[in-house]
Amino acid sequence: LFGRLLAGAFAASVPVAQAAVTDIVSDGAATALSRVAAAAQLGVVVGPAVSAFVAALLGKTFGWPTELCVRGVFGGIGLVALSVLGISL
Repeated sequence: LFGRLLAGAFAASVPVAQAAVTDIVSDGAATALSRVAAAAQLGVVVGPAVSAFVAALLGKTFGWPTELCVRGVFGGIGLVALSVLGISL
């Protein structure tokens, strides 16, 4: 339930980024918007691989169980997202 709450809260991040890009960039807005879309899709593709790598690294470094590592990675990502949200407000 909490995951769905976070997903709903951050679901509008790409349209907000696109609106900010169109406000900031006057010339070459199409290129800038394509870069925003590419970055969003890159996060979808690369994100799971990076989180698996970080979870394995935490498991080997600290000897934590896999379940705790996965939760730690998602918790860290959530804290980063909340800090970005706090900075942008």
